[in-house]
Amino acid sequence: MYAARIGNESVGISFDEADLRKARVRAKLLKLDTSSFLQADLQRLDELSPTLGMFDQVVCLETIEHIENDKKLLADLSGLLKPGGQLLLSAPFKHYRPLFGDRISHSGDGGHVRWGYTHAELKDLFDAAGLDVRVQEYVSGIVSQQITNLERILSRVGRKFAWATTFPLRVFQPLDSALSKLTRYPYLSVAVVGVRRTTHNH
Repeated sequence: MYAARIGNESVGISFDEADLRKARVRAKLLKLDTSSFLQADLQRLDELSPTLGMFDQVVCLETIEHIENDKKLLADLSGLLKPGGQLLLSAPFKHYRPLFGDRISHSGDGGHVRWGYTHAELKDLFDAAGLDVRVQEYVSGIVSQQITNLERILSRVGRKFAWATTFPLRVFQPLDSALSKLTRYPYLSVAVVGVRRTTHNH
């Protein structure tokens, strides 16, 4: 919706129809006529690609860790990009400290199928998909992780209660990066921006 608001034609994809209904209502309230939302399984994105067309940018945040065949997903996302188009992807950092409720699941219930990635592992996946990595960053340090952890624990009482209790603590988030470096606390996620090559080397 933000992409549409600043002048782009945007498409949101989710397997969850309830989330899509909410998104459509919000887009309508914001009069975002250039945004659309599709229900689809990213594991079968290649089947949908011919009807989607090509994009200048694809954003895939905290998703790849839920997909068994991550190499195929990267290839499918890359295939949606115009030459020179960008993929912005984030995923859990392989060496982060698990938060309350985190677990690995291979039962097809939508849970994480792996703990995460290093920048080097994502670079290899991007390279195989014809994407040159231009930016590598870390996301969410000790402060934001502890707030998220507390919110998850308090959610057992109620989600609104958890949100209201932890929201005032977000005033400390500007200290996140400095405190993470000082304590050498592992970041929660890695983020990578890759650019699709004009010709594939693989």
